[in-house]
Amino acid sequence: MTTARQRYEAKTKVVTFRVHRELYDELERIRARIGLSYADLVKLGAGLAGDQLKSKIDQAAGLQSKLDALRKELQTAQEDVKQVLARQTREHQAKLEQEAQAYRLFDAGCPLRRSASS
Repeated sequence: MTTARQRYEAKTKVVTFRVHRELYDELERIRARIGLSYADLVKLGAGLAGDQLKSKIDQAAGLQSKLDALRKELQTAQEDVKQVLARQTREHQAKLEQEAQAYRLFDAGCPLRRSASS
């Protein structure tokens, strides 16, 4: 009688190879971005990728394009906020300057204007 582990090891083989650090880092970035295993990457590189793997890659590419679109929208919204804040700051500074000028005139002895209804 064989164990499940023995049956698994009889059906699957181990492939080991070494790569430079730069290639390893790039493979890790790809795996993180697309969610592929090392076996998937080997199949893809060898031209053995099946429809399921190609579908997974297409899905990841679609998600990446959506993410890029969202980043662009966020950047546009942030620029809009900066413009609104800059305009409001200018308006507020102008109002404060006008009030400061009124106080300076009052301190200089200029009389306050009375409204027509007073």
